[in-house]
Amino acid sequence: MFHNDNTCENMKYRKYWNVPELSKKEKKRLNKLAKLRDPLEIWLDHHNHKLEVLRTLGSVINAILGLCVFLKVFGVL
Repeated sequence: MFHNDNTCENMKYRKYWNVPELSKKEKKRLNKLAKLRDPLEIWLDHHNHKLEVLRTLGSVINAILGLCVFLKVFGVL
């Protein structure tokens, strides 16, 4: 159905999805917007999964410590 030529595939998808071709000016504007991100935001994007693991581990540790305090208050520990 599709040829190996990427330009041919892109043209067929453009017709099907009715996607307009961006002008050079629009592409330049979009590139500028993408580069206006804060360095902290870029760093957080790169380390998102590591931060999720740390947040999960912190929650588990807090739950265990809370349980220990609860059991200590009621004299079980």
